[in-house]
Amino acid sequence: MNKVKEGYKMTELGEIPENWEVAKLGGISEITMGQSPIGSSYNSIGEGIALLNGPTEFTSKYPIAKQWTIKPTKLCSNKDILFCVRGSSTGRMNIADDKYCIGRGLASIRGKEKYSQTDFIYQTMIFNIDSILSFCEGSTFPNISGDNLKNLIIAMPSLKEQQKIFSILLSVDEKIENTDKLIEKTKELKKGLMQRILTKGIGHDKFKDTEIGRIPEAWEVRRLGTLFTINNKSINPYEHNALFLHYSIPAFDETGNPVLQNGEEIRSNKFVIEKDSILVSKLNPRKKRVWKVNYICGKIQICSTEFINYNAISKEKIYIDFYFQYFFSDIFQNELLLREKGTTGSRKRVSPSETKDIYVVLPSYKEQVEISNFLSTLDLKLKQYKTKKEKLQELKKGLMQNLLTGKIRVKV
Repeated sequence: MNKVKEGYKMTELGEIPENWEVAKLGGISEITMGQSPIGSSYNSIGEGIALLNGPTEFTSKYPIAKQWTIKPTKLCSNKDILFCVRGSSTGRMNIADDKYCIGRGLASIRGKEKYSQTDFIYQTMIFNIDSILSFCEGSTFPNISGDNLKNLIIAMPSLKEQQKIFSILLSVDEKIENTDKLIEKTKELKKGLMQRILTKGIGHDKFKDTEIGRIPEAWEVRRLGTLFTINNKSINPYEHNALFLHYSIPAFDETGNPVLQNGEEIRSNKFVIEKDSILVSKLNPRKKRVWKVNYICGKIQICSTEFINYNAISKEKIYIDFYFQYFFSDIFQNELLLREKGTTGSRKRVSPSETKDIYVVLPSYKEQVEISNFLSTLDLKLKQYKTKKEKLQELKKGLMQNLLTGKIRVKV
């Protein structure tokens, strides 16, 4: 048996400082399970008290009310923790910034003044979320009961130490929030600049009316099919004992990076990437999924058949980085939305062949490079902000691991 470190004691949570306690959440906080008001009391005109039913009103931190009720049932208070207790969003949290009526998809949690601080409990619940979710009941529709929440055990330092730990974690949270704001501001800036620069160009004073509106007089308008071919060459990776660099829809959504996989792991046909390509998702064009792929000699690169695999016809006329930016723009997305078919929103698709008739601009090669380089500086800035955010998140993860377990003590 391992010897317990001096100044610590062994508990069901492992080693914790001797002057810390192991407590049940129900003993150190007030937990209110939500209850939905009668449907006839709902309204969208702000009459009564704002009603929260769950993740539809959640943001990254504070909820945004979308409906109200004149017959409230269960109430939460300002600064309470809002915890989703039902469905696929179980475990998501927000902080109440006002008094709300909470429906049955939520619970509110508030620290008891003599024992705990709500802010500290919030950080502890983030840290222990995997343990909390292990209490879920039901496989197809998971939920956490009030009893399960009340029986959750956590390590509790003194109130003063709770406050000190929270203040340290809050300082990192604030840096993450500020970085998020810079990311969103840069995205909005790029969106506005793209709309202008992809239609007005750089340094033009003469314009003409065309099928796609006013554009610089020196530019051409072409149908997409005259500039790009669509590569439909397919392969069944499962039949090959080889490694594949796989550009899939899940990989795009999860990390934005392709995944290196053995052929035996891939059970469906894929398109082969044989040259520099731009991949545009034909599935649910309301969600932008655009990949620029640089062909790598010696590697087998493939993509999901849910992507349209565009190859430039002429490298002398087409600068692929420019059209990557163009395909990612709202201008091109709107053209795809005009051509989507299907009944279910998330499963609507665009026919690849129908995209060949889309009118697109053709600036000179030199100006394509200039525009691409200009927009790429914003992409670089976005990447730097995202990298900074990732580092801050890793810092916070490390701090939580040490501070919320007492491995590192704070002076109070």
